[in-house]
Amino acid sequence: MKIGFITSGVFFVLMLSMAACKKYEPVLPPDIKMNSDPVQRYRATLKLVGAPGPLRVRAKVGYGIKNNYSCVPIDSRRSFGGSRPYFQEDIEFDVRNVGGDVYEFSYYDDAIKDEDYYGMGLCNWSSSPIFIINIRGVAYSVGQPRSV
Repeated sequence: MKIGFITSGVFFVLMLSMAACKKYEPVLPPDIKMNSDPVQRYRATLKLVGAPGPLRVRAKVGYGIKNNYSCVPIDSRRSFGGSRPYFQEDIEFDVRNVGGDVYEFSYYDDAIKDEDYYGMGLCNWSSSPIFIINIRGVAYSVGQPRSV
């Protein structure tokens, strides 16, 4: 029984010392490139009913890697045992008032080029459009994230 505990203890110390000798290299953000020929065009529309004026409407699209677990490596110093960082790129867009209380903007879902950033397979980006309404100095965000 004592030999089992001693063997387990020696094995545990050996594993800890091996992990401590490993050089830490953080997972760097991907080198994002814009898609030169995007094709998946969408139009986001917002209708404000009874909003007090004056107001200002802006828009942005958050692009995130939707298959993060299969294409981004684990960063060993994030949380206990490591975790994968989540990378997101936000792009602002011009909003058009298309009449009265209706606003819209167009964006491309495939604006960011899918690439193999870490040698683990292709990282696929998805988009989440958001309207930002500023009323009397207070910003409100309206949007529905796309399921990934």
